[in-house]
Amino acid sequence: MNYTFSATTSPDYIFEGITNVQGLEGQFSAPSVAVDGRMMTFSDWNSVNGTINFSLQIANRSSGARHLHDPEVVNTGH
Repeated sequence: MNYTFSATTSPDYIFEGITNVQGLEGQFSAPSVAVDGRMMTFSDWNSVNGTINFSLQIANRSSGARHLHDPEVVNTGH
């Protein structure tokens, strides 16, 4: 999965990682965050059917505020 901030998003926002949702350990690879923090990539094992409720960890470099965002990914496992 690849997540990227749009060009209109303030450059203060960066990705820091993903949450590890209980019960889904091992479902995702470790995230790789771009040097500038504006893109994050990780792999989904795709073995669970249904909506996977994990969160993207996002930070604001200027304010230090941290946010969680659930992208509501629907998996169609093997």
